[in-house]
Amino acid sequence: MYEWNGTIIGPPHSAYENRIFSLSIYCGDKYPGMLFHLCKDVCSYTDVPPLVKFESRINLPCVESTGLVRPFHLAKNSD
Repeated sequence: MYEWNGTIIGPPHSAYENRIFSLSIYCGDKYPGMLFHLCKDVCSYTDVPPLVKFESRINLPCVESTGLVRPFHLAKNSD
């Protein structure tokens, strides 16, 4: 089960309120992580993020015009 469909409902009191957004999500066989390095019996893993694509049109800095979400453009939570 690598391919998923999702739905996001726009949050209240925002420009997206009451809007419904459809997503395609592809996780692949290397999600949530894959063996990256084995040295002296210590394994480290690297995360391979899923591919996420908005099927609905949306205007966000982290979403390309094709709907593909670019995770490196997402704001990091500093908490």
